[in-house]
Amino acid sequence: MPFNFIMRKNTLKTLLALLPLSAMAQVPQGYWQQEVDYSIQITVSEKVNINAVGRFETDQRGQYLGHHLGAFHKGLPRDILRFVHGDGRDPRLWHRVVQQTAQLVGMALQQEGYRGPAGIDAMIYRVGEKYKIRPIVEVNPRYTMGRIAAEISKHISSGQSAYFGIAPTKNITPVAMKYQKGRFHKGVLQLTDPKYPFSAFLQVGID
Repeated sequence: MPFNFIMRKNTLKTLLALLPLSAMAQVPQGYWQQEVDYSIQITVSEKVNINAVGRFETDQRGQYLGHHLGAFHKGLPRDILRFVHGDGRDPRLWHRVVQQTAQLVGMALQQEGYRGPAGIDAMIYRVGEKYKIRPIVEVNPRYTMGRIAAEISKHISSGQSAYFGIAPTKNITPVAMKYQKGRFHKGVLQLTDPKYPFSAFLQVGID
């Protein structure tokens, strides 16, 4: 039986109950607005290590579109930035939520006998004028697109905005990549064979 099925059915409800910030479960559908999707990449062994935290995009059906590369906070609206820093009253709010979520999920996976990479999907959402965190939406004990994005981000030129995504091949227009000190600096690379209807791509320094 796949570990992601085990986590969703047997463990996820318990984990959510342990995290009081996950109050979205009590909010009626239609009364909340999803604002930011993010994922936490961890490695589970005898310890639980956090490898990366990154923002990603999905379409209206929840299908993966791509990851923003680089610092999680880069490009976030100012009001969401204030929220993740506790509105000035708790600047380590975000760090604490990420750490607690990673450890809870990692320990649950350890108890299931799993060792290896895992991705935790989560979100920031809004109810009225108030932002909240849903720290666990889904757990995927495997290599995920978020892990690939995190590895690619290590090769992006410092300070550059970048995006790793999947799109219809016909919508991708490659632009010759420029490099700076051996890192991707500006351009658009098509990463998979263009004979397929959808392709992975990397866009750097082009908004």
